[in-house]
Amino acid sequence: MAARRQYLVMYDVSDPKRLRRMDRLISGYGYRIQYSVFLCSLSGTLKAELENEIRQIIHWKADQCCLIDLGELDDPLDSFLVLGRPFIKIPKITFL
Repeated sequence: MAARRQYLVMYDVSDPKRLRRMDRLISGYGYRIQYSVFLCSLSGTLKAELENEIRQIIHWKADQCCLIDLGELDDPLDSFLVLGRPFIKIPKITFL
């Protein structure tokens, strides 16, 4: 099985219709951390698939989406410092 890497995926989309499409898309790949910030566990194939789908949604001059590679983490929460209300434990993601 291919190694999965953890990605922090953030987006800023200006159009409400594209915003909803982006939210539904990213929600299918990971767990919401904040409104437009997700933690995704992706193989190389899933990352390429996600990138392709993002390219079909965003408007290149008005929107932005960032994927930040956090590496191979046993527990992604080990890399987070959360101040304020507690952060919910993120379960391991399994895809078919």
